Amino acid sequence: GLLPRARRWLVVAVVALYTAVTGGPPSVLRATATYLLADLGRALARPAMALSVLSWAAAAQLVYRPLWLFEPGFQLSFAATAGLVILYPPLRRALDRWSAWRRVARGRRAALWAADALALTVAAQAAVLPVQVALFGRMPVAGLLGNLVAVPLSGAALAGAALAAVGGGLLLPAESLAGSGADTVARTLGWPGRLAVEGLVRVAMVAEALPLSAVTVPPAAAGALAGAVVWMAAAVADPRPSYARRLRPRPLPGRHQLWPALLLAIAAWGAGWVARMPPPAGTFEALFLDVGQGDGILLRFPGGRSLQVDAGGRARSADPALYWPARPPAVPDAVGETVTVPVLRRVLGGPPDILAVTHADRDHAGGAGPILEQLGTRQLWLGGVPGSALEASLLEVARRRGIPVLRPRVGMRWAPAPGCAVDVLHPGYRPVEGQRAVENNASLVLRVQCGGPRLLLVGDLEQEGEEALLARGADVRAEVLKVSHHGSRGASHPAFLAAVRPRLAIVSVGPNPYGLPHVEALARLSRAGAVVLRTDRLGSIRVRFGRSLEVFPALPAGG
Repeated sequence: GLLPRARRWLVVAVVALYTAVTGGPPSVLRATATYLLADLGRALARPAMALSVLSWAAAAQLVYRPLWLFEPGFQLSFAATAGLVILYPPLRRALDRWSAWRRVARGRRAALWAADALALTVAAQAAVLPVQVALFGRMPVAGLLGNLVAVPLSGAALAGAALAAVGGGLLLPAESLAGSGADTVARTLGWPGRLAVEGLVRVAMVAEALPLSAVTVPPAAAGALAGAVVWMAAAVADPRPSYARRLRPRPLPGRHQLWPALLLAIAAWGAGWVARMPPPAGTFEALFLDVGQGDGILLRFPGGRSLQVDAGGRARSADPALYWPARPPAVPDAVGETVTVPVLRRVLGGPPDILAVTHADRDHAGGAGPILEQLGTRQLWLGGVPGSALEASLLEVARRRGIPVLRPRVGMRWAPAPGCAVDVLHPGYRPVEGQRAVENNASLVLRVQCGGPRLLLVGDLEQEGEEALLARGADVRAEVLKVSHHGSRGASHPAFLAAVRPRLAIVSVGPNPYGLPHVEALARLSRAGAVVLRTDRLGSIRVRFGRSLEVFPALPAGG
């Protein structure tokens, strides 16, 4: 009839509006796509299975944004939803079979609600556990029980926010007439949502403070966990229509079905360790991490030694307009925890031998704190002008954890492996005074080689710093150049590029309001004969330095 049709279009309009207001992150687009596909099936009198709808929604999002496959938000959202679709029904059925439980719980709605909420939490948590371990190297323990409180609070917070938004929008035209009364009413409408959000924060704080709230797990264990979850899903999933499942429920799995999962887990575990094998003798690898608007480079040498140069910090610009239809990050300075630390756990299995901070700008040094706190390092190198607040915080963490701190100077050399050398070319004993940025011109400059092609890392060096390098007679020749200051117009001047003669230029950059990389800088690089690769377009970039240069695609966001 007309009324149901109007109601359907109203819901579609509200869903579309909500998607637009939130900026369209993967989780919201997943919910929107699944709802629209399911509603389309109902409208055509062809209702689809939930797993099919979820699969089509994932496919549609990946057609729209293929690299979202490697986004934590996409992975966690679809994994949790798949867990609810596949694992929740058998878990709930198992609870229903416990006749003793049913007798005890009969008439007690709170107990039944708790059992249902526990089944929902276990189903979602089991599905996302391998993703969490693979991405962050940590397995949450307290979250299982904390979600029993957090899930209903999240619903209350969302409802409260919607009430405040709608109420505020309706009252806004009347504010000039009603004076402060409209503002008071709007604040009152927003009070339940604010209370729910405060409750969520307290639940998170309590869960984090509990002993063993999260357990550090080797990232290779993600393969074993994934194998267990795949086995569990395959064993309990019932692809039959709902009426067939009601007539004859599928029996719970037997122990003989465990062997394929064990073989899969062993294979995945082995693959994780193979991926960590160091480069062969005479070569080294550089992984230019996709840390958004910042720098983060992981160098791996024969024998397993490693050097992390910068760690990112400012994931992306705070301007949401730069991201539409994608989303800006919820925590702009969380790159260290969400990208750099997980990559180090995944690739190295632990801390780097040396963490070098070229200078104390947040987009280079902001992610160093989480590395020092969560992983540590054998030595911390600090470049730039001493005395900044960010540098002081890093020094405090290093002092507390007993990490030696070194301020590298020109002429210093580190030999991570036979035939390999990391040479310090800059700064001198005094920072170079420049018209643009003293801090940038005091950046730590490193030249890396293992007998073959060389790599030059220049931090955020501006033209004055580049001229100082050339005036000192530094040997800056390198086949690969990490472009200074994210492709700023004030760096990479022609004389410097003529001295470097790069074949490959890597620009570490993300969405930003500064127009980086600048067209003038890109034109200079092109005239110098360099092939330019950008992390904002390619994601993380892996370069192997051997007898020749080899460039490999790597997972976006630091994979």
